[in-house]
Amino acid sequence: MSGERKVLVEGGRDARYLPSGQLVFARGGVLFAAPFDARRVELLAPPVPVVDGVRRSAVNGTSQFSMSETGSLVYMPGPTGFGERRVEMVQADRSGAVERVLLPAGPYEHPRVSPDGRLLVFGTVGDNQDIWVYDMVGSAAPRRATFGAKNRFPIWSSDGRRIVFQSDREGDLAIYWQSADGSGIPERLTRPESGAAHVPDAWMPGQDRFFFSVVKDGARTLWTSSVRGEQIEQFDSLQTAMPRGVAVAPDGKWIAYVGSIAVGGATEGVYVQPVPATGATYQISERKQGQMPVWSRDGREIVFIPGGGLLASVRFETSEGFTFSKPVQLRRGFTENLGPVFERNYDITRDGKFIGFIAPGQNSTAVPVGQLNVVLNWFTELKTKVPAN
Repeated sequence: MSGERKVLVEGGRDARYLPSGQLVFARGGVLFAAPFDARRVELLAPPVPVVDGVRRSAVNGTSQFSMSETGSLVYMPGPTGFGERRVEMVQADRSGAVERVLLPAGPYEHPRVSPDGRLLVFGTVGDNQDIWVYDMVGSAAPRRATFGAKNRFPIWSSDGRRIVFQSDREGDLAIYWQSADGSGIPERLTRPESGAAHVPDAWMPGQDRFFFSVVKDGARTLWTSSVRGEQIEQFDSLQTAMPRGVAVAPDGKWIAYVGSIAVGGATEGVYVQPVPATGATYQISERKQGQMPVWSRDGREIVFIPGGGLLASVRFETSEGFTFSKPVQLRRGFTENLGPVFERNYDITRDGKFIGFIAPGQNSTAVPVGQLNVVLNWFTELKTKVPAN
C-alpha cells in the first residue's frame, strides 16, 4: 500500500464497492453507481443515479442505506437533497396527530414560541438565511425580521420583546438582538475570537443574561453573558464534553443539554445540572441517542428525541433534590429536520403541544416515521442500469 489518495468523485460520500464491480455512493439524497476497476482504482464510466430520495442523517449527513451480501438494498426514504428541501410547519398533539398546518411549505428551521405563547420566531435555510416572526393567534402573514447577511438560531429574550440570533453581518459569527416588532436595527451582543462561532442557546428567565455556545476547532463550550457583555463566564463546572442543545428551566434553576461523560468510555445522552453548577449531574435519557431537550412551560417535564420516530417525556420533582421518572415514549407527529441536530428543531406551546415540521403532502393525522424500504434482488436491477466491469 503506497498510501496515495485519489479523488474518484467530487461531492460524493458513503461509498460501497460491490463484488460485481460497481461503486455505489451518495450525493445529496440520491444514490449513484458507476462501473469501477478496483485494480486501477478508477471509474470506467460516469456515475448515473440509481435511487432517488434517500434520507441523510441530521447529525453528520450520512446516507441511510445498506446492502446485503445476497443483493438486497435497504434504505430510509427522504428528500433528494438539502438545497431544495421544503417542509410544512405543523402543530401536533402528544398522540402524534397533526392538528393544523401553520404556514405554506418552506425551508424552515428552529421554531421558538414566545414566552406569552402568541408569536413564533423561526429561521430559513438555503441561500437566504433569515429570521421571521409569525403571529399564531392572528391571520397575518409572517414578517421578515432580518435583512442582509446570514441570520440563524433565533431565541427569545425572557420578556418576549426581543429576538436573539447568530449573524455574520460584520464578518464574524456573533450574536445579535433586535426588537421583535421589527423596529430599530440589530445590536451586537458578543465578539467571537478569530476562528470561533457563537451560537445563542437560551435566555435565563427574569435576567439580563443568556447561555451561548462557543464553537472552535471542532470543540464546543458553554458560556453565559450579560446583555452588554460586562460579564462573560464559561460554565466551568459542566461535567460533560461537547455540550449542545442547551435548554433552561422556566425557573432558571436547571439546564438540560446533550453531552457525553467518560465513564469507561464516552456515554452520550441528555443531562440535567443545577444553575449555578454544583457538580451534580443527572442523566435522564436511557440510551445514547437523546437529542434536542426542551422544558415544558410549567417546568415539570423535559421532552427530548430518543431516536427513531418518537419523543420521550421525563417528569421530575425538585422539592427534595432532583428526582425524575423513567422516560415515557410519546408519538412524534413531526419528522423533518433541515438544520443541524445540535440545535433543536421543534418547540413546545403553552398548552403542551408541539411545533415541528413534516414533509409536504404527508398524512395530516399520525405521521409514519422510521420507514425502511427494502428492494430484493437489487443487484440484478443495478446491473441493467450499470453494467459491471
